Amino acid sequence: MKNLTVKVTPPQYSRLKSFYLEDNVGDVTALKGSSLQLKGDANKPLSEGKIGFEKSRDMDLKIVDNHVAASFILSHDDNYSLYLKDASGYESENPIGYHLRAIADQYPFIRIVSPGKDIDLGEDMHLALLFEAEDDFGISQAQIGYQLLPEGAGEADSSDFQFIQVPDFHAGAEKIRHIVDWDLSFTDMLPKDVLVYFIEVFDNDEVSGPKRSRSQLFRARFPSIYELYEEVAYSQDEAIEKLESVYEKSVDLKDKIDKLSLELRRAEEIDWQRQQEISDAVQNQKDFQEELQKTSDALDQMIEKMEKNQLASVETLNKYQELQQLIKEIMTPELQEVMEKMAEAMQSLDQKKLQQAMQQLNLSEEELLKNLDRTISLLKRIKMEQMLDRSLRMAEELQQRQQTIQNDLDNDRKSKEELAKEQENIHRDSESLKESLDDLLEQMSQEPGMPEQQIEEALAQLDSANSQQKQSDRMNALQHGSQSQFQQESLQLQQRLNNISQQLSAAKDMMTGAMNQQMLQAMRQSMRNLLELSKEQEVLLNETRDLPRNSALSPEITERQKNLSSALSREMNKLYEASKQSLAIPSAAGGSMGNALLQMEGAMESLQERNNTRASGQQGEAMAALNESVKKLQSSMQNMLQGSSGGMSYEQYLQRMQQMAGMQQGINEQTLGLGLGQQMSLQQQAALSRLAAQQNAVRKSMEQLAQEAADASEIMGSLDKIAEDMKEVEKDLGAQNISRETIQRQNQILSRMLDYQKSMREREYSNKRKAETGKEYITLSPGDLPEDLGERSSRLLQDLLRAQKEGYSRDYLELIKNYFEAVTEYEKRK
Repeated sequence: MKNLTVKVTPPQYSRLKSFYLEDNVGDVTALKGSSLQLKGDANKPLSEGKIGFEKSRDMDLKIVDNHVAASFILSHDDNYSLYLKDASGYESENPIGYHLRAIADQYPFIRIVSPGKDIDLGEDMHLALLFEAEDDFGISQAQIGYQLLPEGAGEADSSDFQFIQVPDFHAGAEKIRHIVDWDLSFTDMLPKDVLVYFIEVFDNDEVSGPKRSRSQLFRARFPSIYELYEEVAYSQDEAIEKLESVYEKSVDLKDKIDKLSLELRRAEEIDWQRQQEISDAVQNQKDFQEELQKTSDALDQMIEKMEKNQLASVETLNKYQELQQLIKEIMTPELQEVMEKMAEAMQSLDQKKLQQAMQQLNLSEEELLKNLDRTISLLKRIKMEQMLDRSLRMAEELQQRQQTIQNDLDNDRKSKEELAKEQENIHRDSESLKESLDDLLEQMSQEPGMPEQQIEEALAQLDSANSQQKQSDRMNALQHGSQSQFQQESLQLQQRLNNISQQLSAAKDMMTGAMNQQMLQAMRQSMRNLLELSKEQEVLLNETRDLPRNSALSPEITERQKNLSSALSREMNKLYEASKQSLAIPSAAGGSMGNALLQMEGAMESLQERNNTRASGQQGEAMAALNESVKKLQSSMQNMLQGSSGGMSYEQYLQRMQQMAGMQQGINEQTLGLGLGQQMSLQQQAALSRLAAQQNAVRKSMEQLAQEAADASEIMGSLDKIAEDMKEVEKDLGAQNISRETIQRQNQILSRMLDYQKSMREREYSNKRKAETGKEYITLSPGDLPEDLGERSSRLLQDLLRAQKEGYSRDYLELIKNYFEAVTEYEKRK
């Protein structure tokens, strides 16, 4: 042969292009199933020729003059040679040997990315799966294999798996990242059942047949409500224990800081030992911050589990979320700044700066201790509310289960043996309810004003219904007695469980209502006292402003200022103690009162120095801070009164809509950043999958808001339309199909959300305007426009008008009126 060419055509499913080998190269390495076409020229005319294979049957060559040709399929590794014979019968000597190497199609790869571990199912019975699959030439099919193990007993039988096709799966891609929202309600899983599952994918090998690969085997368990409650209770106790540990350590740290601060003021220089002690104190503070962060993360997971499985009422969940925010605010930016200043002072060994930083750290540590103490108290109280929610739900569930047993018996749906087992389970779970109520009663006994009587009555009902004799009577009636006898026993149990539910529901109402009344009373009393303090501060301000520098009255005024400062300190302590019982009292009010106290103490120092001008300015600032405290308390009272009406306030609607609009805007911007209609990388595809999940979360929040806003349809409009559009966007993102319609729909969603916010603001403003008609108001004669364009005076007048609507007594209204008139007069003089 003087010339040889080989053309390789890969199998069609591979979508690879044909290619030629270099001239006179007969060694072939190609995908199994490839078609090989050989062409060659001899140096003389030929009479015949063949291809001789080492492992396969020889095949004849097509001969035309001195040209040869042949084609065959590469199916396995082999060796071959070309045997030629010319017209004279001479054969080619020592033909060249060539090698054939068939590359096998690789098995596909499959991995479940999320959850990627054994998990507990939520009450919605949905399992969100994210899996990645890859094959050298494409995935043709994906399916989920599953098997149900009743109560998790035994191991999975490999021959007993059932299969369903992965929904919305697009075949053919070489790399796949796909999200599945698997609804498991069709499996009829019962508590404690376990679902074993995997995902299986097939490649598109048309030569040897599709090859399959399976992911790792995972388990999804449907826990009983009692197990979920136990997990939540453990998380609560652990969080309380960790916070108390941080509190105790912080108390010790504050003692050390006090001692170090005193030693720094006395010492002439900073020795090595004190440097080390200061460094240790700063490091301890950082360690506490990390512990608080871990506790906050654990509470986040607990709240998510409670919300997912409906383990607490919406009201209780909201309190947990507010408490979570309070924990996050414990480590304030100011404290972080103090620690940074401490580090700088340590580096420079500047004793003065170090003393200042230590004093600031001392104050910050004191504030941290108060916040920690309040957080622990609130967490314990909210835990009791959640325990009450838990007991109420357990009682309602037991009643429903007893009704189901009765219905199954009446309709012969289950055998008596099966029903007897379920009846025994109800008895066992009733004991769990009793333990829960006993624990709740013990904790309530440590707090004043708790509905202990209702809990005791519920326990008495449960003891009567769940006695050993009653259980024996029910079991005998079920297994050996008449159907009517069991029906009577069953109805009695259902009635007692219903009575227990009513007692617990009444306890929840009393607990919430009594607490709200206590907090409203505490805030009203605090407002009265603060207004009285402000009035007295106003009198003292006027006297100080007109006081000669060397007046004999200076000591008396200083003493009166000290008394006001002491009275404010007592008021702050009382409000702080009340704030440990409820989240309704705003921490911001305490901050304003603290600012007023600092100004009062500054005024005392200025008075002692006979600097009356500075003192009067500080007294005025103290008045402004007191006024701000009153406004914040009043705002909190209004929120409580709105919340107690049973509906969601417009402020709450607005806040939730703003949050969702912000999330939607982020999704829109990220989607637009990925581009339109272009080939996407694996990283971009993963980003789209994440955006689809985020869009799903926003949609569910919108659907929940639409449900809660059912009674305010004239304000909210049809939120369902926004949720429907979100669902379409979610589908596009999940299918990795971003079109102009997708972007346009996202923009419409955001636009509607912003329109709703505007509508809510306008409606709320309109309502407030209507609410003030038909009233008598105090009018103020107009004068020259002040530098602030009258905004300050306008706000004070609005506060006075709102105070008139609160329904206070005539004497108290007169006190409020005089106070605001005094503040207004003070503002004019500034």
